[in-house]
Amino acid sequence: MSCWTCQAISICFCTPRPVRLQVSKSSHLFTAFANASRQDTSKPNSVDLYRIFTLPDDRKKLDKEESHNVKAISKELGRLGLTSLKEPHIEYALRSLAAKGDKDKALELLLVLEDSLEGIVKDYDPSVELLGAVNRQAVTCYLDALLFAMFARLDSFEAMVFDSFVELPRKRLAALLRLWVNMLRSGKLITVDIV
Repeated sequence: MSCWTCQAISICFCTPRPVRLQVSKSSHLFTAFANASRQDTSKPNSVDLYRIFTLPDDRKKLDKEESHNVKAISKELGRLGLTSLKEPHIEYALRSLAAKGDKDKALELLLVLEDSLEGIVKDYDPSVELLGAVNRQAVTCYLDALLFAMFARLDSFEAMVFDSFVELPRKRLAALLRLWVNMLRSGKLITVDIV
């Protein structure tokens, strides 16, 4: 038996009972989107999009290894000419479920993030194995399946993720969708802490 959100499409691997999603108001992404609706959007700033991918201010201090990895990744990003990604972004990437402290995986994630925030959408490559997204608390399987169907191999829906919006909340949503699409098409598993 599949969960109540995807029973009709029969592709869910969820728990047998429905689970209600509980969004914590302390969740960083929730707070970022809630605050976006209260901000002045008459002058959207692309730098503001980078705030999506940072840890909260009350984050724990870096240990020695993390600090070394942050410096190494920062140096590599500088060598590549990417100056818009700063230490908070690097910390977030290192601590993400996708990287799990691995500096090479964190760098790959940051490169996908940079492309996504700059408006780049990766093309579908049939040689790349698509991994999809991790189901969040057994309720996002329908949304994950829908986004996978829309963006995995088709370009029909890509207009939704173009960087053509003026309003900041729409720009942020398009940037997150681009990140989702780019991670999918790059063959990376989309973990629940990313989007």
